[in-house]
Amino acid sequence: MSKRYVKMMLLGVMVAGLMAMPAMATLVDDAIAKTPGHESSILSIYNAYTGVPSSAGDLFSLYVTTSTWQNVSLIEWEFLAHESGWSQTIGFYEAGNNTNRTSLFSAPPAPVPGFGSTVLDPAMTIGFYDFVQSTSYYYSEDALNPSSLTRMLAFLIGGDDYESVGNGQSYTSTYLLAFEDKTDWDYNDVVFVVTITGTKDPLNGDPIPEPATMALLGMGIIGIALRKRFVA
Repeated sequence: MSKRYVKMMLLGVMVAGLMAMPAMATLVDDAIAKTPGHESSILSIYNAYTGVPSSAGDLFSLYVTTSTWQNVSLIEWEFLAHESGWSQTIGFYEAGNNTNRTSLFSAPPAPVPGFGSTVLDPAMTIGFYDFVQSTSYYYSEDALNPSSLTRMLAFLIGGDDYESVGNGQSYTSTYLLAFEDKTDWDYNDVVFVVTITGTKDPLNGDPIPEPATMALLGMGIIGIALRKRFVA
């Protein structure tokens, strides 16, 4: 088989995948609205988790484009659903080095207990992955996936999406994460909730000053201002 033929085959697979995948807004809307037969939809999984009935529009409004999380010091996860005939291992990886991976749980069967936590020391920037059938890795970052397909959707269901907040404070944000392992785009193959905590500035990674440090810094600034005034 010639190299040219192999390249043409790979190009055909990529084009087919891109054609099968709808635009992002439509993709998210369709995934939420789907009722995949005997399987649970991500909307019904979310409603079962919260115990409060929400509409498709309610969940759509929580969708965020976040695919990596900066300066993470703690991950707390809770398994919600596995609606796939394929085995899955869910974990996190270091952004920029996706070979540095740490698994969180596997299904089926459902993990027991269905929750856990991992401390990251030192804090790092992470994404999440789904290792399917012990053969294929799918990542929260589209660019790492074959044909750059979107394999994970994220919904901010608690706290602040810290990537849009620059207040220099620690953050704790809770997300519903939903992976797709095939091409029906219902994103219910593995669904879990993750609470992410960081202790550094979300924008530049600087350590967040303690209150006492902030007070000393403020006094120093005032002192410099007064000195300049008297010198003048």
